[in-house]
Order: sequence, then C-alpha cells, then structure tokens
Amino acid sequence: MPAAMRAPLVLVGLAACQTVSAPAERAITLRGDGDGVTLVRTAEGCRADDVAIRVHDGEAHGGGWHLTPAPAGRALALRDATMARIVEDPGPPRLIAYLDPIGVPLARVTIAADGVAVAGADRAPLGRVEPAERELRWVDATGRATASITGTADLAIAAALVAPPSLPMLGRAVVACAQLAATSPEPAKSP
Repeated sequence: MPAAMRAPLVLVGLAACQTVSAPAERAITLRGDGDGVTLVRTAEGCRADDVAIRVHDGEAHGGGWHLTPAPAGRALALRDATMARIVEDPGPPRLIAYLDPIGVPLARVTIAADGVAVAGADRAPLGRVEPAERELRWVDATGRATASITGTADLAIAAALVAPPSLPMLGRAVVACAQLAATSPEPAKSP
C-alpha cells in the first residue's frame, strides 16, 4: 500500500482509539438543620460521606442497610430488621408510600413537576421539596426552608434524601443511591 494511503488510515485508526472522557464526579449534597449527607456516584454505586453503597440489579447495600426487592415494592432493612417497605405508583403524579414493617404509613410522597409534597402517617403535611435558584429546598410544614439539596434537579433523588424524616440519614442515602445509580451513567473506575 502506498505511503500516501497509509497516513489517512493511521489517523482514522488513532481517532477510533480516542475514548469519551469519564463523566465528572457527581456530588449531591443535603444540608439542613442537624441533618446532612454528600452522595457521590461511584463505579460500584455511591459513597455517602465515608460509607460505600454498592448497587447491583436494583439492590443497594451499605453501612448495614439493605434495599432489596420485596412483594409489591422494595424493602429497606438495617442489618436483618426491616425498617420500611417502599411502594410506588408511577402516576402521574408519582406516588411513593413508605410503610413500617406491619404496613403503617411512615410517609407519603407525591412527586409532581413543580416539586415534592411529603405527608405523614396521618396525611398531615410534613413539608415540600421546591425548586429554587441553583438548588432544591426542603420547606417544612410551617413554611420555613430548613434544608437545601444541591447537585441535582432530580426530584425523586431529593425526595429519597428527605423522606421519611423518621428514617436515619444513611438509610435514606441508600434509597437515594439506588435512584441515582439508575438515572446516571456509571463513572469510569479509577486506575
């Protein structure tokens, strides 16, 4: 093959070897009145502050918490004790019910285009997640903004980080990580 023809083929071959750069590290941070976490997408799932959360086939595990498929939804357990069952209706609007192990509601979450409404077991409002400039805000039932969520506009991830407030933050982070892993590209593994 003449040298004049080989040069373009070499350039095409080199161009084909170029890869798309890895997605930037995506950090979602919840900051609020005494409660907070930074959730970072990793190749295996997420990191919630210093706790690794592994996500595989719709299950998430980290810090003793386990989110697994269950009849009519998912189960969130701490070690082997079920803490909540999560039942979803895709809607619209999207509805998520958090139930205790015997079926008593812990929180009801309604996700609509304009925000997220969270109600307690008695259907009384606990608060809302509302879009604000460069963040999402948790506004409690009295109308006071008590927390902010940065790094995402995904209302379902934000809802998982704030509801139900009776669950410990790491349990909520496991649920949010499963949502984040399902909706964001997997970052490249570090060498």
